[in-house]
Amino acid sequence: MSQPQLNEYIIDGDGVLNVRLGVNLIMTIDSEDKELIDKHRWMISRSHNVDTVITFIDKTTVSLGRLIAKRMGLDIKDMYILHKDGNRLNNRRNNLSLATMDIIQQNRKVPSTNQTGFKGVFYDKTRRKWVATITKSGVSKRKRFDLIEEAVEWRKNEESS
Repeated sequence: MSQPQLNEYIIDGDGVLNVRLGVNLIMTIDSEDKELIDKHRWMISRSHNVDTVITFIDKTTVSLGRLIAKRMGLDIKDMYILHKDGNRLNNRRNNLSLATMDIIQQNRKVPSTNQTGFKGVFYDKTRRKWVATITKSGVSKRKRFDLIEEAVEWRKNEESS
């Protein structure tokens, strides 16, 4: 296995540090976290079409967002890191907050493979029905509809309840 390249920095004048992770990938952090990233080699992990900045510490995969949140004094146990702008390469402190899985799911974008344009809504060809799904607090709900508008409305109502 080849070693990842050393971190290459591009310094911005606003206390922002851009770190090149690949040919076209740049992560952003606050300059005060430079010493944290200097201790490790960083790379991109792609899962479900989402890029996350990771490293290995004691043979364990650790995300940069979690390390910075912990350094900020946030209690990250049993919580997830929410990147407010949706960009997991942006690990500036003002872009990180803690969230439950429900909040993370609500903030997810519509996947690029989605053919309806609505999160959690798809067409069931076998039953010839529109299906709306949602998972909250680990409980999944699913309902079928004749019209896409009904499915979207149900999904939106479930999100806000």
